[in-house]
Amino acid sequence: YWEMVSLIPAPGMTFKDFPMDREYLMPNSHLNHKSYFKYIKEYAEKFDLVWHCVFGATVEKIQKKGNEWEVEVSVNGEKQIRMYDYVVVCIGHNHDPWYLSGEELKNQELFKGDVIHSSQIKSIEEYKEAHSNKTVLIIGSWISAFDILELLIQDPTIRVIVSGNITPLTKSTNFKPYIDSGQLILKAGKKYDVTENTVGFEDGSRENVDSIILCTGFKSSF
Repeated sequence: YWEMVSLIPAPGMTFKDFPMDREYLMPNSHLNHKSYFKYIKEYAEKFDLVWHCVFGATVEKIQKKGNEWEVEVSVNGEKQIRMYDYVVVCIGHNHDPWYLSGEELKNQELFKGDVIHSSQIKSIEEYKEAHSNKTVLIIGSWISAFDILELLIQDPTIRVIVSGNITPLTKSTNFKPYIDSGQLILKAGKKYDVTENTVGFEDGSRENVDSIILCTGFKSSF
């Protein structure tokens, strides 16, 4: 999503032949999505790389043909065969979402609200607009959970419940005002019992919930 902040400090994401301007490093050294996209775009324009790129293309198949690589691509629905001397696969391994099992999120099929993985959120602002005056449950306790929490909690009409390893949040003074006001509720645990519009927690309590965001990370797959 556009508001996402990189885990890697800006110096580690900089091309040596194209130093970042100071504007990218403020107010901290971690870039958000918009800033890094702007930096990459400026780099491509400076070195006249854009015309080499084919956008909206899907790689369907790669195979070795002699000393070259035959790559089958689909561009705007049209299949093409292209030959290359080298192929670099840069797909990473954080693209296959990790979902909770049926034992961990019991009776999920009964839930009438939306259950999504954090990777499915492309715009926090759009999500906030769609969930105004509602209760959102964030399951997870690592960077993505805290990142999304910090953005959602800015809307006073959204009530947020965070469940998982909540120890870091209980020690954070940044979220104390929201906890004191009741806008933010913390629930420890790893297993949940779902009904049409409620979620039960390991402490025996049950809360009305309109939406569930799974900040549960990814499977390591290529």
